[in-house]
Amino acid sequence: MRTNPEAGLWLFTATQNTSGSRAVQFIRTIPDRENRAACAWCARGIEWSAHCDKPMTPPGAHTPEHAAMNAQTAVRTDDPTPPVMSMRAVSKIYRMGEIDVPALRAVDLELHAREFVVILGASGSGKSTLLNILGGLETPTTGTVRYLDHELTAADEPSLTRYRREHVGFVFQFYNLLPSLTALENVELVAQIAPRARDAREVLERVGLADRLHHFPAQLSGGEQQRVAIARALAKRPDVLLCDEPTGSLDFPTGRRVLAALEQANREFSTLTVLITHNAAIAAMGSRVIRLSSGRISQTQVNERRASAEEISW
Repeated sequence: MRTNPEAGLWLFTATQNTSGSRAVQFIRTIPDRENRAACAWCARGIEWSAHCDKPMTPPGAHTPEHAAMNAQTAVRTDDPTPPVMSMRAVSKIYRMGEIDVPALRAVDLELHAREFVVILGASGSGKSTLLNILGGLETPTTGTVRYLDHELTAADEPSLTRYRREHVGFVFQFYNLLPSLTALENVELVAQIAPRARDAREVLERVGLADRLHHFPAQLSGGEQQRVAIARALAKRPDVLLCDEPTGSLDFPTGRRVLAALEQANREFSTLTVLITHNAAIAAMGSRVIRLSSGRISQTQVNERRASAEEISW
């Protein structure tokens, strides 16, 4: 046993393989929030042989060696609450004829209640694939995805349908409103199939559309249609709100109004919100920013101060 006055009490087990190298596992017995936040790998007691060639040392000393690896994982160590959603070693490969095209490569990710997470990346970085897997629209080739205590990768299609209907709100780039229904009817339609739906009028009023309830999509601007889409997603009372480039087809003033609606929903409803975008300016709004590159998490950062939608410009 080793102790570190700054890290609490730790136990370790050590094994030696045939090549002579040691694998050491540390187990923290006294939680310490500051030390947990320092290093995802040390804090979780990962076997040293898997990620570090240093000799046995109390976990806090490994932070510099693990800094680069911590930048490539989106596992939270500064939040003691269980994640709403998590991914472990998730990869997605598309088969194009005889060619395998990797979209995601060994992604580790945790998403917590009330977060506003911005996932940033260029076209082809894997953003939409990641969002589709979180939403149960696609399944990973390898790895596990969990929603609370449910493993989505082991779920059948009826279970995934129920998960999408009852727990996930989607906001797409191109609205996907039914043209023959008014704004109110578009929201009411979704509310009818959700077991704990919010009042459709109330949600539309929350996103600033009290005077557009009976307008058809063709009578609404692009920003107004997107706010109807946000209201439709929120009416389900989702645990997770997934937004796929919600400002991608809008001009700047309209896009900022849409971001303000999402910001308000996250604040007032405490809904975990995940927004993917290629627009780096939007990153300042996030409580956490995850950057994707070539299907991998290349960087994560926590914004100590979140910018409001009114402060965003591009």
